[in-house]
Amino acid sequence: MAAERCAAEPEWACAVRESLEARLPESPRLALPSHWKSKPGGEFWGFIEPLIRRAHAKLEAGANKLLRARVHVPLSRESLGDLLMSCLPDDLLKAMLRTLVLELNVARLQEQLKGQSPQERYREFAARISTAESALALFAEYPILARQLVSYADDWCRTTLELLERLCQDWPLITRAFEEADPSGVLVGIDGGAGDKHRGRASVALLRFSTGFQLVYKPRSLAVDLHFQELLGTFNEWGFQPTFRRLRVLDRGAYGWVERIDARGCGSLAEVQRFYRRQGGYLAVLYTLRATDIHFENIIANGEHPTLVDLESVIHPVVKRNDLGAGDFLSESILQVGLLPIRIWENESSPGIDVSALGVEEGQLTPRADPYWSGSGTDQMRMTRKHRKFSGQGHHRPTFEGRPIPALEHVAEIVGGFEDMYRLILSRRSELLADDGPLRRFERDEIRVLLRPTVLYSLMLQESSHPDFLRDELDRERFFDKLWVQAQERAYLRRVISAEKADLRRGDIPAFMTLPGSRDLWTSTGERLPDFLAESAMSQVHARLEDLGEGDLKQQLWFIHASLAILSTSNVEHERSPALEPTSAPTRHITAERVRRLATLIGDRLCDVAMEEGDDVHWLGLVPNRHRQYTIASLNENLYSGTSGIALFLAYLGQITGEARYTQMAHRACRAILQKLREQRLVVEGIGAFEGLGGIVYTLHHLAALWDQPKFLTDAQSLFRLISERIEGDERLDVMGGAAGCLLALSTLWRREPSEELRGLMLRCGERIEQRAVQTAQGTGWLTTGESNQPLTGLSHGAAGIAAALFELSAIEGTERFRKLALEGLHYERSLFSPEHGNWPDVRTESERFARFNWCHGAPGIGLARLRILGHEETPELRAEIEIAVRTTLAHGFGRNHSLCHGDLGNLDLLLAANASLPSLHVQGELDRLAAKIVEDIEARGARSGLPLGVETPGLMVGLSGIGLGLLRIAAPERVPSVLSLAPPSARVSSSQGPRSA
Repeated sequence: MAAERCAAEPEWACAVRESLEARLPESPRLALPSHWKSKPGGEFWGFIEPLIRRAHAKLEAGANKLLRARVHVPLSRESLGDLLMSCLPDDLLKAMLRTLVLELNVARLQEQLKGQSPQERYREFAARISTAESALALFAEYPILARQLVSYADDWCRTTLELLERLCQDWPLITRAFEEADPSGVLVGIDGGAGDKHRGRASVALLRFSTGFQLVYKPRSLAVDLHFQELLGTFNEWGFQPTFRRLRVLDRGAYGWVERIDARGCGSLAEVQRFYRRQGGYLAVLYTLRATDIHFENIIANGEHPTLVDLESVIHPVVKRNDLGAGDFLSESILQVGLLPIRIWENESSPGIDVSALGVEEGQLTPRADPYWSGSGTDQMRMTRKHRKFSGQGHHRPTFEGRPIPALEHVAEIVGGFEDMYRLILSRRSELLADDGPLRRFERDEIRVLLRPTVLYSLMLQESSHPDFLRDELDRERFFDKLWVQAQERAYLRRVISAEKADLRRGDIPAFMTLPGSRDLWTSTGERLPDFLAESAMSQVHARLEDLGEGDLKQQLWFIHASLAILSTSNVEHERSPALEPTSAPTRHITAERVRRLATLIGDRLCDVAMEEGDDVHWLGLVPNRHRQYTIASLNENLYSGTSGIALFLAYLGQITGEARYTQMAHRACRAILQKLREQRLVVEGIGAFEGLGGIVYTLHHLAALWDQPKFLTDAQSLFRLISERIEGDERLDVMGGAAGCLLALSTLWRREPSEELRGLMLRCGERIEQRAVQTAQGTGWLTTGESNQPLTGLSHGAAGIAAALFELSAIEGTERFRKLALEGLHYERSLFSPEHGNWPDVRTESERFARFNWCHGAPGIGLARLRILGHEETPELRAEIEIAVRTTLAHGFGRNHSLCHGDLGNLDLLLAANASLPSLHVQGELDRLAAKIVEDIEARGARSGLPLGVETPGLMVGLSGIGLGLLRIAAPERVPSVLSLAPPSARVSSSQGPRSA
């Protein structure tokens, strides 16, 4: 009857029953594997041990057969049992743990557990479920779990035996190919699971031998790895310095062997420098080959040699090409390789994570809350989720004298290595493209195609072990049907979903392969999907080679600098230029024409790097994300760093120079903004003047005046509804992103187009500021950025800017309430002033409390705010503060970078404004001297942004547009108003240069 019953059951069910009813020949029970002992739930070993014993018996029989069949094999009968158990995968424990913990908690709640303590009750449960009766009952409730565990155990048996068979068969070849391999050595350890599991749960394994020799086994073709090492040899022969170390590879068709590379430190700083030059060289090679997924775990720092250890995606096709938008442009850039720092998986609660080989740092938090077992070893055990610290403890970074040396310390070496290799490839392009060239070797190599992020598959496998998906196959299938969601936007995925689901059911990470010379795709089971790719990977490599040139080189160098700048934690302060110190020697006079010419070079650069889509245009830049961490992205529409600020500069440049090119580009940028507004696709957050909707209103007002185009005023007014919807929810309040900035921007429009609707919006902004005021012992402040529990000072985020906005509203409304509130804000800010430092503090920091001398924080910005207030309120205190701000700015505010936000041209704006409003301060001489020195500095060393490393970015406040606008302010201060003060268009603006298409 038992045999008949087993015959009627599926094979996996029969295996479960036979194992649990001990129908196998008598054999001793297997001990808990040592690598399971410290894992949560390891005490549940008894539940799965019968299944493992069944698989282990087959595995041991197969291994003994190998020993009997061959005379010289690297195996020892005495240590075979321990060897085989050492590679038992953790996946078996992970697969069953959530279900067993659920049952544990059910038993606890039903008071079925025996014991005086949580630990005793836990052990009693572990013993109970280890009985055949309990296990069979549980498997009856969770049949999908039973099938999965049998499958995983059988896969362990099959893949381990396959590895041993291949090792024994290839041992003579291995001992010849790898000089460290002693024929007398025997295998003493298998560290499996070193990579993702594919094709029946096979994975990379590290083999350790009794002689100390170590070898890496990879269950896939290593032809692409071998040919890549040959390509490195070709570059060595062609003269790249320092030469690359070549990795020894033994390809055996469906699998292969690779030498084990150990991480070791550098013996000198010169070796560190050579390490990073090679990394730069690798970047150029991998970019040319269109490689991807080369993250930190794929690089081992072996002294001065960075060694690539996983190359299955070294030639990677783009599955579908679109007209290059910002996202596609990034994916076509050097960033796609994976070596360079870039944040991925950003979301509302996380700034994302960097896993690049040149950037990953310890201490990052995982973007999503990962499963975590609390109360392990007790009947309170349960799964919780938390953001864990990402270790980043790979072996990718060189060390010297025990200290890891970060890439940020060797930017010049990375850039130099990249440029040298790029130009070498360019000079040898015809040889690389030749029919008998080194790239031809790759034509028939198997390469992996990444259709979705591997982490997505991993998460699906992880979540599919939930007990809710283990009772009925249909429930699990519905869960895997989530794969269809992305297929709505990426239609090509529809062809692979059945293969993806089949792999996931087996517990595999789905894998798809192609040949570089083919447009076909193959699934993990060998099914061919013809013409899946629009172009073969090799044809795309050839296209990349054809596109190489000085323009592309310059673009990729920008990506390198921008991505490495993400690593910087500095306050973007650059070494001060002695020429800009107050005591430096006078300079020769500069002409307005010379300054305009410098501004046009910046305008030309902005036009050159613009990404054009039809009639629209946009830019890439280095911008802070919502978590205030820099990222490379398409610029949004705001004034601070986005297209509004770029359009504003280009419009003024076209008006001042008479060059239609700049005016037309400004008009196209503006049109792109308005198109997004009409389609409700604006990504600008908040209502402020620089980071919110107020800045777009401000820009449109200026364009209307510059080009004499009233339609732009109508477009500005169309933003009123959006602003109205956001006022009550505004928490920023400040000039940068909140109600104060919105109020100032709207007030400039009021002077030209007053209306009751506009007045109502300004009044509501003032009331919002009033509602959120914080009373202090010394006046009133506002909590704006969330970075401090003390109200800030300054123009951008603090009391100075908010008070200026309230004075403006008071003048428009003709009431005292807002004037009084503004005065209370000034009183608070004055209470924090330090006569010793001649400055107002940045209360967010203690170490540099009085060391900020910028528009955004410190004397320059406060001086500009006071000058604006001076138009409404004339007091000795205001004049005295303006004089102090000017004096402090002259003493400490110049010589670091050229930006408007926290650089020379922003601080020079205070002198320009003070010279125009208060000639009694006699700043003309210093203004002329500093303006000349800034111009000469830009001519000599180039424009330096306010970003880390001075990286070029197109935007207004820290980038090229602001530097260009600052130069125009020097050349024509009467025609180019102070954007930093949110000044209205000048009365002397000419409208003759308006775009004909406007």
